[in-house]
Amino acid sequence: MSPRIERIELYFSGLAGRKLKEFSCAASVKHLVTEAHKPGSHSWPKDGRHRPVLLAAQRGDVAAPVA
Repeated sequence: MSPRIERIELYFSGLAGRKLKEFSCAASVKHLVTEAHKPGSHSWPKDGRHRPVLLAAQRGDVAAPVA
């Protein structure tokens, strides 16, 4: 079983919040443009633990984990 990940709530107000939001939006758009120009360029980080469990669940070997 994977370790429990705790959720941390953060709030940035004022100039810091504005800059963070602008950066996030610009990075998202840039990523979409890059993916449009070069399909398949996006890859998800892999840890190698979850995929085998999900594949085994698809084959019916074990129950699928609930997220």
